[in-house]
Amino acid sequence: MFTIAMVSASCALADTPPGALTRTAESRLQLRTAVVEWSRIDHRLPNPARVFYNSRVAGEDLICTEGGDASGAVLRDIRSGKPGRLQFGMRHVLYRDSEVWTHLKLGIEATVESASDGWIGLPDARVLGLSPATSFVDLEHSLRPAFESSAEQCRCSEGRSGALALVTCRFVDGNEVEYWIDPDRGWNAVRIVERSGEDVLRESRIELSEFDGVWFPSRIENFETAFENGAKPAEVIDVRSAEFNRPEHPRRLSPPDIDVDVGTLIRRVGDKRAPAESGLWYWDGAKLVDQAEYLRRRVTGELREGPKYLQAVAHNRAQTQRLLIEGDLPTRWIFAERGDRPAAWTHREFETVFEAYTREFIERFSLDEDQVQHAQSILAECSEHARAYVEVRQAEFDQLEKDIRELRGQLWPEVRPRADALRERAARLMWPLDEIMDHELRPRLETLPTRAQRRAASQPARQASRPAGAP
Repeated sequence: MFTIAMVSASCALADTPPGALTRTAESRLQLRTAVVEWSRIDHRLPNPARVFYNSRVAGEDLICTEGGDASGAVLRDIRSGKPGRLQFGMRHVLYRDSEVWTHLKLGIEATVESASDGWIGLPDARVLGLSPATSFVDLEHSLRPAFESSAEQCRCSEGRSGALALVTCRFVDGNEVEYWIDPDRGWNAVRIVERSGEDVLRESRIELSEFDGVWFPSRIENFETAFENGAKPAEVIDVRSAEFNRPEHPRRLSPPDIDVDVGTLIRRVGDKRAPAESGLWYWDGAKLVDQAEYLRRRVTGELREGPKYLQAVAHNRAQTQRLLIEGDLPTRWIFAERGDRPAAWTHREFETVFEAYTREFIERFSLDEDQVQHAQSILAECSEHARAYVEVRQAEFDQLEKDIRELRGQLWPEVRPRADALRERAARLMWPLDEIMDHELRPRLETLPTRAQRRAASQPARQASRPAGAP
């Protein structure tokens, strides 16, 4: 397994040539800190638009901030290309201590997931121009031959192509990558071609400029045979400015650098711990604390919600009010804030929620055929129990939805007391469904996995890369 820490002593270069590629890796490892402004157009999208990014590097810590397109829109419909009706400002992604944090500037919550096997969840500015597609993996994976210690996995040869060094690397899977490297401009690649046999899969053409005394890519055109037969670039990256190794640059990056403030709700995505152990977390200004501790410290006055979080709350309320005025508030929104259930599922969705949880449980523990049948039997019993309850209370649910619809088109300050009352009614009506989920479905499924299956599920998932796209 390759290390995630890209600039630490554990990030060892291979002991053998190719020398030119080793010099390329060494030049990027010397970039201990950086601030890079760049943009990207993905022509593979139905409605391609230039998206602007700011990348920050501080040792092993990385941030990539998506500032949106020319209009500032970050959230867009992927098919129409139109800005989403709801916008929450810049999207930040932070890599720190083998975890990936994602937070919208004006969002009241952030997500955290574990990085693994080279995947760092965001483009690191130091790997720009090292692979023929936007890379979401670390330097070792982006420039594998320079770090590869096993000649059986990768064999490289080095020659000349005019004034350029030409490095050819053949991998055990049969693929081949060629690098044209300019020794006079910081040992940067100016062209990279990836082949499978005789077929060209992808190609990168790179223009170089000097930024802050460092040679670095200024324009990258990435081609792939699957897009326009390789005749047009699939994506184009332009670097507008870059700073490197300046004394004023911070030496560490942390959640506050991506606008996470006291009070921000933290969700752990893909957390394999038991639901009772994972729960909800909050940022207290220095670390994550569980919901019980956060609420206790708020009540005692030890913690106060931070200004950035309060700004996000005001922004969310304003957007909610606008939707109410426009008569376009989704019914499910009124069910929000039901304790620790921010997903706000309603009585109409209980079967889908039960099924999704059971399916994820089966996959998490790799249940065998008999266990799967048992799990499906538990799901059927719990679903029937819930269905019977909904049928008995159907008239109350229908009246609740009717009352919710009557709020549409009215100003938020005027309807808030009624909305709060409706939310309380919704919570009371939904409570038995929550109980079926928490005290029937979950605990009964928990009896199925063996100790060996639990041990296997507790191991971090290995994932070398993620599809290219905006962070």
